[in-house]
Amino acid sequence: MKKSLLLFAGLFIFLSFSLTSTSFAQTDSYSANVIYGNQMNYPIVDLQVDLFDADGNFLGTDITNEAGFFTFNDLTIGDSFTAKFSYDVNYNYVDLEDAYHILLYLFGMEELDGIQLLAADVDASNAVDFTDFWYVLVSYYVNDLDFPAGDWVLPDWQFEMTADKATGGPAHIRRVGDVTNDDQPDKSLDYVQIDYNDIVSFSNNTVAIPIYFNESISTNGVGLVLGYNNELVEVLDIESPIEDLHYNINNGVIKIGWTDIKTSYEFDSETPIVTIHVKENALLSNNQTEQFSILEGTHILNKSGEKYNHLNFTSSQFKLSDASISSGTAYPNPCQEAFAVSISEMNNEIAEVNIYNSLGQLVNQENIRQNGSELLINTQNLENGIYIYQIKINSTLVSGTIAVRK
Repeated sequence: MKKSLLLFAGLFIFLSFSLTSTSFAQTDSYSANVIYGNQMNYPIVDLQVDLFDADGNFLGTDITNEAGFFTFNDLTIGDSFTAKFSYDVNYNYVDLEDAYHILLYLFGMEELDGIQLLAADVDASNAVDFTDFWYVLVSYYVNDLDFPAGDWVLPDWQFEMTADKATGGPAHIRRVGDVTNDDQPDKSLDYVQIDYNDIVSFSNNTVAIPIYFNESISTNGVGLVLGYNNELVEVLDIESPIEDLHYNINNGVIKIGWTDIKTSYEFDSETPIVTIHVKENALLSNNQTEQFSILEGTHILNKSGEKYNHLNFTSSQFKLSDASISSGTAYPNPCQEAFAVSISEMNNEIAEVNIYNSLGQLVNQENIRQNGSELLINTQNLENGIYIYQIKINSTLVSGTIAVRK
């Protein structure tokens, strides 16, 4: 009996101690700040922070405030935690300067810290190599492709709650591809402008438009973003004294990119950076004056791989032709095997002839050279029906309808 009482008393003391220890486990709040790269003056605002315990259990979410701080309350002292970050803000922090610094690293001329190395691994291969350089330069900057590694480097933030430290940080995040140590991650330039010195005209529907610096410049990197009216003109080719220049033409925007750490180019106001060959749309041209405009993303690197903050370009505007649209008379109409159209502008010229059916579908196209003022068009391959013909000779367009009856 006495032994049983002793066991019961011991069990009671053990349970009481356990309950007391659990009831009085110490907790505290924890705060930490998140910054961009190593820039203490650039806190990350509106970053989502998800907290997990050591077993991976989700505990809660907070959003960083204007100072870049997140806070979690009632965390047990002595326990370990992991904060995971999510950020969907898409800043354009990556440009040719980053490609240049990746080259410096690859040639052993510059060191990158831990988060810079993570940012430089844009193809998510767990190594920084020349594939990353080419991806930043060509795939991302010139061709507007996303990075395989995603948009942001967001390392987990791990910490242990202690009685003497309820704050931590800074935690660091960085845009994938951004490896430069700028004072600010915003890479917009202070001043970019293009002046137009003259107006040039098209010859045989084409013209060459050079773009210059308005002063002498030494460069190890050229990034040009140009806009134009792609309904009125078509870009045929781009020439440049720069070897290995990459460009992409898409939906009225030209993106041009090149950088190298070993080769520099010297330009002055008489040596064009690029010469753009364009062709006008003779069907829509009507004496309009057009030009290439400089768009956001344009930047030039000096011989140290740093961006010029002020850029001034010069170029030419181009005046489109006056497309006289007339209606030529077709005869005989209806026709069987062929019909003729009288065109006074014909003088041993090549005419582009397009024939459309009543649904607007192109059913025949050919180029015909004809002397004199009469153009003979063959209809042997056309079925009976009503057709629309369009004849284009330089800047002249002749159109009309023809009936085919055999």
